[in-house]
Amino acid sequence: MFSFKMDQIPYPGPPLLFHIRMSILFLILWITDFIMFLIAVENTLANGVGGMVLFASEVCVLSFYHGFISTYSAVWYIGCQRHEHNLEISALCV
Repeated sequence: MFSFKMDQIPYPGPPLLFHIRMSILFLILWITDFIMFLIAVENTLANGVGGMVLFASEVCVLSFYHGFISTYSAVWYIGCQRHEHNLEISALCV
């Protein structure tokens, strides 16, 4: 339905140094996330679940839904703009 253009580098693609840097960055972020997860689990087991944890999880869920709705509505709007000339499709976008 939509044809988005992607910025791609032609063959042979990004250099090896790019892949090494991205792999190191991914590893650093993964280790950081894992350590933070262990700290959160240890703190929860030691102190129990408090109001802050419940509030934080609710904020995460609401922000996920907000991001999903924002993205979906933006894609819908772009699709309607691209099909303005077609009356059958633009009637569906109203």
